[in-house]
Formats: sequence, structure tokens, C-alpha cells
Amino acid sequence: MPSRWWCVLVAAVATAVAAASRTRDMNDSTYYECDVGVVPTREWTDEAVVLVDNSWMSSSLTIAVAAIIMNAYMGVTVYVALVDEYSMWPELAKGELSACLEVWPSGHGSDISEYVDAGSVLNVGPLGVTGRIGWYFPDYVLDDYPYASNFDTMDVAHQQLVFSAFSNTVYDGPSTWVTHDKDICACNNWNLNVVFTESEEELLELVDNAIAQRRPILFYLWTPHQIFSKYSLVRASLPSYTDACYNQSVICCDYPPDNLLKVASPHTRDDNGAFRFMQLFNLDNNAQIDMLSDVAYHGKSINESACSWVQQNTAVWQLWVVERDNTKEVKLQVVLPVVLCCTFALVVLAAVVLGFATHQIRQRRRMHKINVELELQNKQLRSALMGSDTTDLLNAPAESIIHMLQTFLQDRTWTEKERARLEFAIGMIASRKLYAFNEAADVADNIESDVKAYLFDQILQKKPDVPTAPGDVVSVSDSEVPLDLDMSLLNNVDEWDFSSVDFVMKCDEGGTNPFSLIGTYCMKHHSVFDSVPGLDVPKLRRFMGTAVKMYNDNPYHNKMHACDVFQAVHWMISVCDSVVQFQPMEKFTLLFAAICHDLQHPGLNNNYLIGAATRLFSDLVLTFALCSHPR
Repeated sequence: MPSRWWCVLVAAVATAVAAASRTRDMNDSTYYECDVGVVPTREWTDEAVVLVDNSWMSSSLTIAVAAIIMNAYMGVTVYVALVDEYSMWPELAKGELSACLEVWPSGHGSDISEYVDAGSVLNVGPLGVTGRIGWYFPDYVLDDYPYASNFDTMDVAHQQLVFSAFSNTVYDGPSTWVTHDKDICACNNWNLNVVFTESEEELLELVDNAIAQRRPILFYLWTPHQIFSKYSLVRASLPSYTDACYNQSVICCDYPPDNLLKVASPHTRDDNGAFRFMQLFNLDNNAQIDMLSDVAYHGKSINESACSWVQQNTAVWQLWVVERDNTKEVKLQVVLPVVLCCTFALVVLAAVVLGFATHQIRQRRRMHKINVELELQNKQLRSALMGSDTTDLLNAPAESIIHMLQTFLQDRTWTEKERARLEFAIGMIASRKLYAFNEAADVADNIESDVKAYLFDQILQKKPDVPTAPGDVVSVSDSEVPLDLDMSLLNNVDEWDFSSVDFVMKCDEGGTNPFSLIGTYCMKHHSVFDSVPGLDVPKLRRFMGTAVKMYNDNPYHNKMHACDVFQAVHWMISVCDSVVQFQPMEKFTLLFAAICHDLQHPGLNNNYLIGAATRLFSDLVLTFALCSHPR
């Protein structure tokens, strides 16, 4: 099987693309551009963080303020990921997310225990905002039901009246938010249905419509929130909050007051400038309400509202940006290993280049020596034969050489031994057995004993069923070409993971020529028959039948290897065709070369053939020398 190491690269590229396209929205720091109005006191290092936006407006504004300062003033690249508040914890622990700057701890007791207490997520301090979730309704409801706020003390009769006024419904935000409203209703036997909306915007729209019509409405909300600057709302009194109640698996009491906190991944500590900033980052309720009102009621975007706050509170946020006094040590710790690694790499590269150059010089000298010796032998042979009537001896056919040798026998007086050798040469040329192994011949004395043993055992005694002389072409008749091919063997031939080993084994078991089957399919697939003159299916199958017999039964360079290379070339043509736009003849040439590239491969490498001084190597050296001097 051919080495497909670059599949690892493809797989790696594929994995990176999948990770970059995870199902969550990402905004980079260019989304939070703002002229902060001040110049930084120094150039910060190039850091990058991924902050979590939990999608409600106060969370988005908090993140926008932090992103603007880190990006515009500190030079930190900030990416903001829209992730719900329950899904973010494992990603913070793994370092895929850097920090969340607005966490409501009352809804994350189990997460804090599992991640923060265990140390896989860091508590980086309070945000400075105190929030509280609860049930709210417009104050005009008290005009008709003055007892409406006392849910925890109302008797059943009054409850029925109040709940009926609210259409027996509590409107909640999305189900992904922190909410225990269903448990509260069930525990207290309150006939109220909890209806989840798709977003904060949908919830607020329901409230606006109800108040515009002065209808009673009961809804889930929290403070700080911009709606409190628009309407006069009353908080319903639920059963009193206690720590014991909130530690139960089913929560039946009111929501607690929450001191919002910030959490970060331990990996963020490596970016110590951004990490220190997030530790000191601090907002209060008034700051959030001001920004919330700008967005909700004054037409500003989240980025514009956050930018306005940053521009108006420079003295506040500059205290969060602390200069680091260990810059030189950090740079030294980074630069020194890099310098050492680069130096070592250069030394290794120089050694490799020097070794390669030395090897090339030695090879060139060796080949030059062989070339000189062959040139000398060639000149001597030409000089010896110049008296013959035969012309252009080196390029003459076998008949001319036989005629020349017969002339030598007639015109010269040879010893009996020399005459026998000439007659043997003439007979061998005439019999076309020049390339057959001579089992009776002695192997050179300068070859080591183990090499001799291998030659006799593995080569000289082998009876290959391949052509042994030029012109002995193995042919296949039309009757040997399978006509009904089992196409089920090619069910994934267009895929990279096609197994050529399984394919060839199954073909052999069913008596099918694998070359004919895969060759016919691929040539048809690439429309070769329609565009290459003189090529048709029977002719291709006859050729494939001949080619498969010309592959020796080697451990590697065999017909399985040929099929594997052929299928790989077919796949590459298919993948690249839309860009390269191969011509049909180009496709045919590539496929033809792939199936033929190792015909009659002896199964031995060059070094072994040189060491064994085989006749094949001698022929190759002679051919090389003649081609180098075409005169």
C-alpha cells in the first residue's frame, strides 16, 4: 500500500475547520471598536481571550465594556462567544472559553461546587452588581387586589381571585435561564402555569402590551433591569428564602439576593495582563441601569452604550489596567528557548546539508569513473570491429550481429576455446535467451557468501513466468477477458479509503482480473473511451489482462500495489478536476502510467542489484553511458 501520510494533514485540517464552526455565534474585537480617548502608557503584549456572553442584555453590556477596554487600550484580541449559562462551565474548564464576567451564583450552586470548588474554574471576584430574580406585576393591579403582593400569606380564596386575574399564568424568559418557577408553583399548590418565552425581547413585549392595555400580568424578571426606569412594578412576596431551602433538589422558596461574580479558566492566567484586568474589573447597579436604559429607550446599540460609558468613566476603568513589572523576565523566558531551538535546528540542518552534499559528490565521482571505464571499453570494441563490413554495429539488429560474428569465425584463426565461445554467443543471440538466468554459472568470487546463497536461493532458482527477452510480450486472447464484471466490488472506489488489498483478494477469489475491472470503470468514469481515438473496452481489457501478468509476485511491488496507485490517481483526478480541468488524453495518460509504473519490477532495490553485480545492472549502466554520449 502506498504511504498516505498527507491524509493526516487533511484530517487535521478537517478537525480544525469543524472546531472553528461550532454551533455558537462568535464576535471578534472589531465588533467592539471605540475611541477610548486616551493613549496607553505602554505597548501591551499580543494576547487573546474568549469572553462569554449569556445573551441577556446586562451580560452583553458587561462584556462589551470589558472588550472595548482590552481591545482599544490594552491591544488584547477579544472574541465573544454566545453560550448559555449552563453549557459554558465544561468549556471554561477545558480552556476553550476564557471567562464569564456576569454569573448569578444562586442558579449555579451545583456548577460552582463541581468546577469552582474543585479548581477547574477560577472565581476571580465579585462583579460589584447585586441582583435578584423575582415575580413582578404592574402596580395598578393593587387597585383591584390590594393583597396581590402577599403570595406567601394569601388564603385560598384570595389566591384564586388574584391568580385568575393573572390568567393563571407566570411568564418566564427562555428555559435556558435560571428559573425554579415550576418547582415553586408545584410545592405551594399554586394553580399557575409557567410559560417560557423565546427571548428577553419577547418577554418584554408581552409586558409592554399588557401595561398598554392595563391588563394584569405576572412575569419573571430581575434587577437591575431597564424596565424599572419605565414602569412602576411590584415584587410579589414568595415564601421566604433560606439557605436550607435552596440546598434542596426541589426549590420551593423565593430567589435569593445575588452578588454577581466573575469566573475564568485557569488557562487564562497565562495571559496575565488580561487576567489581572478581569480580576479588577468592576461595575455597580447604577452603571448597568444607565447603559440598559440607553439601549432600551434611547436607540443606542450595545456597543454604542458601552463605548459611551467607557468614554465618560476613564478614571474608573484605568484603575483596572495594572502595569506588570515582570515584562523583561517574561520576554526572556519566551525568547531564550526560541533562540536555543532555532540554533539547534540550524546546526542539524547544516549537518544534513553537508552529509547530503558529500554523498552526492561521492556518487558523482563513482558514476564518472564507471562512465570513463565504459567509454574506454566502447572505444576498444569499436576499434576491434572497424575492419568488418558491418556498419553502425551498436544500433544494428540481432541478425547483423550474428552475421558479423559468423564473418569473424570465417576470417580469423581462433583457438578451439575461443571458437566455442563465439559459437555459444551466436547460438544464444539466435535463441533469444540473452536474458535467461544461467543456473550453471559461477558467481563472482568477490561477492560475500551470504549474498551468493541468496542469489542461488531467491534468484537463480526462480522460474519467473514473465517475458525473458525483448519481444516476448505476454498476450491475452479475447476469450480470457471477463465480460460480466462484478461491479459490487467497486462500491466505494471513488472514496479515498478504498481498500485495494480487499479488492484484489476478492477478485482473485472470484476469478476476476482486478486490472480489467477497475480500469474499465475508471476509464468510463472519466469519459476516456469517448475522447481517445482507437481505444475501446475490449482493447483496454486485453491490455489489462496482459499487464496484470507482467507484475511479479513481490511482497510489495505487486498487482495490489499497482491497483492501489491506480485508484489513488483516479481519486486525485476526480477531486482536482473541477480546478485543473484535465483533458481526456491527460486523464488517460495519468491512469495508464499508474497501472504500468512497476511492470516486471524484480522486487529488489538498486543497492542490492549493484552489490550483486547482476546482468540487469550492467545493462542499465551501459544504457546510461551510451545515452550520455550519443555520438
